[in-house]
Amino acid sequence: MVIFTKLDWIQSQPRLLSWAQSAGHELIEAGTAIADPSRVGVLVTREADMNNLGLLRHNQSILALLPIRDEEIEGDIERTIKYIERLSPEKPSVVLNNHNEGFEHFQFQIAKSEDRWKLIEQLGDYVRTKPVFETFPDMAKTIASELLTNAFYNAPQDSSGRAIQPNRADQVAFTPPRFVDFSYGDDGTHVWIRVGDPFGTFSRDKLLDHLMACASRDQLVVREGVGGAGIGLFMVFRWASELLFVFEPGRETFVMVKLLKTKRMRTFDSQRAIFEVIERRKTDA
Repeated sequence: MVIFTKLDWIQSQPRLLSWAQSAGHELIEAGTAIADPSRVGVLVTREADMNNLGLLRHNQSILALLPIRDEEIEGDIERTIKYIERLSPEKPSVVLNNHNEGFEHFQFQIAKSEDRWKLIEQLGDYVRTKPVFETFPDMAKTIASELLTNAFYNAPQDSSGRAIQPNRADQVAFTPPRFVDFSYGDDGTHVWIRVGDPFGTFSRDKLLDHLMACASRDQLVVREGVGGAGIGLFMVFRWASELLFVFEPGRETFVMVKLLKTKRMRTFDSQRAIFEVIERRKTDA
């Protein structure tokens, strides 16, 4: 695997370099353009969100963003190494089925948009049983609401790519076998939330365009009603400890969010998300 880096050689690189060499990975400096799209890998970086998202947007070779904080270099390097070791040896994508083995796992299939509210409240009640700070359950509920609402109102689109029913106050019902998959649980370190829609109309480029637009603003204002500005997704990006998007055009969009369990809001707020974006094509295994 190629490990693209935007790091300081003296402080950050030695531990990563020695590990990469022993593990058989190639470690190279990330430029503004990566010519060979077959050389896929991950980006380990100390850059700001806007710069990192720009690198992901313009370089399809980079499938995962692994941020390093100046004040937590040693711990973040070790976290990065452990994450890379979890990736598939054949191609750099997380083994999705291994996230919740041996831990709590609740799964639901939702066909009606109004049914999501009860499940979001159940998620909040579940999270309140965990060792987390006071507003953590509300963050989890907000994330679930954003992802579920996108699945019901943004994912179904007409042939021109417009949302069929963009008004989020209206009720939406899918016809079987179509449904929104919603699950959540606890992996021991994180509370995790997972949502999948059966349409596959979202894409890597759209997601990164939304996130970059939000990262470039000094202030974000959330408006009720019609969505689509990407602000909710940017909030998810900022809150997550780990964030995974899998896009299968015409088939499914899959999102998994991991939130660090902690009673200290300062610890939670100091995180930067490990961010993986996979776009699968028909030729992918």
